[in-house]
Amino acid sequence: MIARSGTIITPGLIAILTAFGLREIRVIRRPKVAILSLGKEVIPYDQDLTPGQMWDSNGPHLSSLVTIQGGLPSVVVSQSSPEKILHSQLQQADMVVTIGGTADGQRTTRTTESPWTAPVQSRFFSAIK
Repeated sequence: MIARSGTIITPGLIAILTAFGLREIRVIRRPKVAILSLGKEVIPYDQDLTPGQMWDSNGPHLSSLVTIQGGLPSVVVSQSSPEKILHSQLQQADMVVTIGGTADGQRTTRTTESPWTAPVQSRFFSAIK
């Protein structure tokens, strides 16, 4: 065995594999992880704050954690249309993590019956009773 399962492919390992005559190896693609920071008060950290707003600190934090674990993160900060963004990211990413977005103005939490979560429920939870 030249490399164990889970070994990260580095330039040095490529040289060793080539030296042993291996032209192909079986690998696992790095997962694409969409990180959605939702909320009308949340803005990207590179924009100027106005009263009542806060910078997205959770998105960069989770992005770093995903990178450390070998994933390919993309952070999306959305102040509107979370349904459209969720639908779009479900098509592109292997996993979607949402942060915030639990309030509808009156600080009401969304339920599992919400149309907002329907795309996720139908894709992953349709068999759970």
